[in-house]
Amino acid sequence: MLALITVFMFCAAGYEVLYPTGWVGATKRGPDTYGCICHGSNLPTDSILVYVTGPETVIVGSSNVYTVTMSGGPAIEGGFNVAVNAGAVYPNDTTSQLMENSLMQFELTQTQPKLFSSGSVSWEFIYQAPLVAGNDTIYSVGNSVNDDGSPAGDEFNFGADFYVTIIDTSAQTYEYVYDNGWNLVSLPLTVSDPRTTTLFATAISNAFKFTMQSGYLNADTIEAGYGFWLKFSDDDTVNIFGSELTSFTIPVSEGWNIIGSIAFPIATASITSEPGGLVTSPFYGYRNGYQIVDTLQPSKGYWVKLSQAGELTLSSVINNSSLATIKIVPSSELPPAPPFDELSNSISQFPNRFCLEQNYPNPFNPITVFSFRFPVSGYVTLKVYNFLGEEVATLIDEFQDSGYRSVSYDATGLPSGIYMYKLTVGSYSEAKKMILLK
Repeated sequence: MLALITVFMFCAAGYEVLYPTGWVGATKRGPDTYGCICHGSNLPTDSILVYVTGPETVIVGSSNVYTVTMSGGPAIEGGFNVAVNAGAVYPNDTTSQLMENSLMQFELTQTQPKLFSSGSVSWEFIYQAPLVAGNDTIYSVGNSVNDDGSPAGDEFNFGADFYVTIIDTSAQTYEYVYDNGWNLVSLPLTVSDPRTTTLFATAISNAFKFTMQSGYLNADTIEAGYGFWLKFSDDDTVNIFGSELTSFTIPVSEGWNIIGSIAFPIATASITSEPGGLVTSPFYGYRNGYQIVDTLQPSKGYWVKLSQAGELTLSSVINNSSLATIKIVPSSELPPAPPFDELSNSISQFPNRFCLEQNYPNPFNPITVFSFRFPVSGYVTLKVYNFLGEEVATLIDEFQDSGYRSVSYDATGLPSGIYMYKLTVGSYSEAKKMILLK
């Protein structure tokens, strides 16, 4: 941290980006923990006391002044580094500066050595809280030097981790009701912990998101703006603590998408898009079957089909621009089926039998979704054949772990007719017919 330029040149051979007035990478934040290894011992010294003082509870987005103090060691001059996980730190005066390392991480360090006074030395800095409630850690390290022009005899130590609780004064607990069985859910709040198991502890299935490229995929977290499939064993009321989400913009792909909702009901006709005027299908909610809706309700998810890729914006603020709103066109095509057959008794994360579901929709034009499950890992193939038995597409040809899978298939380029799709997993094989109707 502090030394002659020749010492920094020595350190640069094996460590972080170094500067004549300090260097970055000294704290315990990681990914590597170096300490002030350019000075004296490579190991921290217990005779050095480093500590941070300041508010332990702050409001999201707020800025507060903190102090890092050091005592002990040679106690002639000193330097420091401070870093955080989630928030940000900034200088409060000209005695410190923000520097970046080769990993594009920032740490606060001294602009020049600072003299001890009455056995200690300290620096003030500003900590800015993140915009989401939760917890953060302030890491610190201090270096006490003898100012003899040599690193010999200098000593350093890490400060104790300083924990900060970030609160949102607008946050409260909201109740959302879900039905027995499969539900399309979303998160209309900003929360500190978006893990599925935290938000929906009573659900009996994994959460599943959907993409046209990959079909259904497991989701460990519930991301605001998107919709997810989730299954409950009974009608359930879920309590979630957070701040109301009043707007969001999400990317959408051509074809079917599951989007989420904001904290207030919003008319589908008021949804805007980029580019403006994107053509969409009606919006479909789900309650023991699909229903067309004209209003999106908080905590629910909704299917919508897009004519092209772009962005959708949902906002509680009224938009007066008719040019930017989406264009909803009536359609008889239904969204893909839920991740699993409604009649299935299997609610485990791991299937207990092989099963190839009927594609959905069927008949289809030109996109359909295949869903299947298999209880053992193995080499998996999923192929499509025409009525002559000729292979026209290979969708899967690889080793896969046991589980549930959904794969979308785009039959653009094929003529109308009867086709067969066949799943093979090891010695298990099953085939079903489907109709492409253009």
